[in-house]
Amino acid sequence: MRVGIVGAGFVGLTCAYRLAQAGVEVELYEAASHSGGLASGFSLPGWKWPLEQFYHHIFSNDRAIIRLSREVGWPPIFFRPTTSIFFNGRMYPFDSAFHLLRFPQLPLHAKLRMGIVLGFLKLSPFWKPLERIPAHDFLIQTMGVRGYEAIWQPLLVGKFGPWARDVNAAWFWARIHKRTARLGYFRRGFQGLANRLHESIVNNGGGIHLHSPVSAIRKAGAHLALSSTLGTERFDRVIVTTSTPLFLKMVKGLPSRYRSRLGRLRSLDALVVILILKTPVMDGVYWLNVTDQRLPFVGVMEHTNMIDPKYYGGNHIVYLGTYLPPDHRYFLLSKDAVVRLAIQQLKALTRNFDESDIVETRVHRGRGAQPIIPVNYSRLRPTMETPIDHLFLANMSLVYPWDRGTNYAVELGERAYRTLLS
Repeated sequence: MRVGIVGAGFVGLTCAYRLAQAGVEVELYEAASHSGGLASGFSLPGWKWPLEQFYHHIFSNDRAIIRLSREVGWPPIFFRPTTSIFFNGRMYPFDSAFHLLRFPQLPLHAKLRMGIVLGFLKLSPFWKPLERIPAHDFLIQTMGVRGYEAIWQPLLVGKFGPWARDVNAAWFWARIHKRTARLGYFRRGFQGLANRLHESIVNNGGGIHLHSPVSAIRKAGAHLALSSTLGTERFDRVIVTTSTPLFLKMVKGLPSRYRSRLGRLRSLDALVVILILKTPVMDGVYWLNVTDQRLPFVGVMEHTNMIDPKYYGGNHIVYLGTYLPPDHRYFLLSKDAVVRLAIQQLKALTRNFDESDIVETRVHRGRGAQPIIPVNYSRLRPTMETPIDHLFLANMSLVYPWDRGTNYAVELGERAYRTLLS
């Protein structure tokens, strides 16, 4: 059997690795110059490790990616960094029941109520009934108006914007249920793991074609014809791991009803600014959730408050990230204008930040990075099988109830491998 895979993110890499292990002839096509997808990295002169274009870590219970990484000899390193919240002009630690009880901006009864609900979501395995309820309604009913409006409403609006009230409570359950205080990272970052998988695929006889965007996939008799910059090849099976809009653009001959159904799936683009600095800015805080809706970025991550700056030439790395509709005005701004937004936000968050400490800046856009998960998403979620025989789709729209992430990409890649061989 001959299998073609489109996209060398962690779904495609995992699937290709398993297929090559099993002796299947597999060819993987990637438009970029490197493997890794949204978890890929870049490097600057003097750096020992590359850095992700979009902030990444794993949780200590992310079993799929931990198992795979150990199998290929690239295991994660775990840390216990600090997570805080920016509320009413101040940062407060906010990553344990103890910190919640000490949080001074809510009355005791509201904190107790919130803690009980979060504890229930953490322990309960039952998410299915929650998908029938908007997270907005569920959180008001269970935590009360005051707790919801103070903490969760700003974060939901910051993440989903005009669709904040559409997101279902199962999505919120997944965010709480899976979160752990210990976070994992990889030597040479996620690019290091992607490179190891890339090498393992090639060593097992698989082919990987970088700089090779796929322009069309169509039925060709009993086979599928895949056209790329390298020409047209025929395969017995093809699996597409890119975003749904790209899938719809490249695949020819899909029924209009199926196209319409996939077209109803919505997602947000990620906008991330990276500031490379001479000095740290957040007093040991790794992850900061921002509840002030006047500020443009909902999350600030000081990467080097978890990973030693020595790997980045002694520089300190700060990410500022948000999710926006593809037509948002920020995407029309110049790089300098977007960086200026990030600078203004850091000045509002901390007095430690000095603009003259900036060494370099990067701005990245991740298209389709965050699926919007409405009520009863199970009815909308696509299946891996498509109406075209032997053509499969495997992207972040299929990992529900879980949110996007490399662990779920690996899980999906393992599932895709089993499906292709069934």
